[in-house]
Amino acid sequence: MKVVLSLAALVLVVSAQRQPPSEALEAACGTLERRECLSRVRRCVNLRRGSEDAQANRDTILACARENNIRPLQIAAALRAAGGKEEIFDKLDASQETIDNMRICVLQSKGLADENGNINGELMSAQIEEKLRANLEGSPDVLDVMLNALASCTLPATVSDVPDFRKCLSTDCIQNLPSGN
Repeated sequence: MKVVLSLAALVLVVSAQRQPPSEALEAACGTLERRECLSRVRRCVNLRRGSEDAQANRDTILACARENNIRPLQIAAALRAAGGKEEIFDKLDASQETIDNMRICVLQSKGLADENGNINGELMSAQIEEKLRANLEGSPDVLDVMLNALASCTLPATVSDVPDFRKCLSTDCIQNLPSGN
């Protein structure tokens, strides 16, 4: 009996270790087949990356890290752990207060949060929409999906709302992205 329980525990541990880092995004796939789910996850992540100014974001994140006494190596480790599929702040080895301060710093540097950390959700939405329109100009069906997601997700008001907002955008994208785009 002990052997069976030990084997069952080992199988659970090994299975848990094999789960991909995109598990949270895959959960958004609902009844989609795994292959289609992974394809949509990849495409939605690429859409998000394409709407961001990578170098400017990197510079801002590093400046905010210095402000919060986070070493560049910690940021690099979080970037690797996130693998482009998750938010780097979710993978940062720091206290929740430090992570919140990092988010506020980044948002303030983009003019999206005031000195109290209140987010201007309307301005954030407008900036995201502008980038989506520029990047998806030749893909009107994909643009429609993303604009509908942006319109249907609750805009963040505080820094603690940002992860839910990003998750909502990702889920909406995965669920509604047309096949083969």
